[in-house]
Amino acid sequence: MPVEMRKFTRAEMLAARFWFLEKKNIKKETIAESIGISVAEVEEILDSEEYHEAVERLILSARTPSKLREWIAIYGDSRLSWFARRMWLSETVASEIIERVKREIA
Repeated sequence: MPVEMRKFTRAEMLAARFWFLEKKNIKKETIAESIGISVAEVEEILDSEEYHEAVERLILSARTPSKLREWIAIYGDSRLSWFARRMWLSETVASEIIERVKREIA
């Protein structure tokens, strides 16, 4: 039986790149070029609710609930600004995402 595949949205592609990318200081121009869009489009995506939801889904799918609890204990409060910068989020949005993840795994 064939497996149904779907294309990733641009928001999902950006979330995955920032989540899994080891390089910390990547430029928006580099990211835009790598997925074939403009910097303005990257900025629009990063500010969208679709991107915020993609980050949340990625976090939930990348770890088991016990590993998520451990990750949140380490990164949730003390390294919030690091997480926000890595994922190109404001600290407010990063905090909201982490709170939603906490509720999801409670």
